[in-house]
Amino acid sequence: MTRWKKKYTSKIRNISLVTPDDLAFKAFIENIKLEAYRFRKANQRKYSDIISIPLEMTVRHWIKETGLALNERIISYEKLNRDNKYQQHFNELDFIYKFEGKYWLGEVKVSSSPNAKYKAFNQLENSQSILKAAQFETELLLIHIDLTSEDEMDKVEFNCDFQKMKLNISESITPPSYYVKLNGNSIFKYGVDVGIIKDQSLLLKAAAEAKGFRERRNERKSLIEKNIPVEEWPGHLIEDQTIEDQEQHLKSFGKSQKESSFAQKLKDALNKNNNEDTV
Repeated sequence: MTRWKKKYTSKIRNISLVTPDDLAFKAFIENIKLEAYRFRKANQRKYSDIISIPLEMTVRHWIKETGLALNERIISYEKLNRDNKYQQHFNELDFIYKFEGKYWLGEVKVSSSPNAKYKAFNQLENSQSILKAAQFETELLLIHIDLTSEDEMDKVEFNCDFQKMKLNISESITPPSYYVKLNGNSIFKYGVDVGIIKDQSLLLKAAAEAKGFRERRNERKSLIEKNIPVEEWPGHLIEDQTIEDQEQHLKSFGKSQKESSFAQKLKDALNKNNNEDTV
């Protein structure tokens, strides 16, 4: 495991990059997995969730082929909590690579939602602010994989050589950051070709599901614009909204600077366990 020079600040200290095999990080993830069962019924896992993992692995392989990718893609740091004690935190990035002296922090977002990039960039900016405290020079890159065939005009042509890809600056993000939107078919086929993706029917299932999500999202938008109370919405739209809110609450855990009470309690419990293990 490689660690970089640490930089101390008043509220954040011991900032470093670690691998996914870091023992403290693995314990952190196991605690999150235990809590995740609260948010979804059995056999209710979405295809977009299922396909996200192999697509993220495919992107990591794609970048690794350049020789630039780092194994250390987890930000480890200690943050001063409300009790004036430091607790260990982690921010997981989908990939990090180093090019021309800069660390490129990357997220892979698999979604048909037009707002997906804004949420992803918020996560990236939080990671960037932590590393800046340790004097890392960084750039942000979001790879957005769209599962639908709509809005083809703003998608870039896929190239098996990552370094030949055109990285666009998104002016709609402040500050402007790098953004690549890919058609799901191209990166999925690459994943199949390199042997990472085994189920070739997965994309069709995920795309059909994404289309349904988009249609229901448009239905909710129409109801909101008509000022129809949520209580009067069709049952399937209310359930969709509830699940979406709960999942976003879980996904934002550890990545948002505004932490929920649930997140804080879980982190407190994890820190307590870690302290007991070291006694």
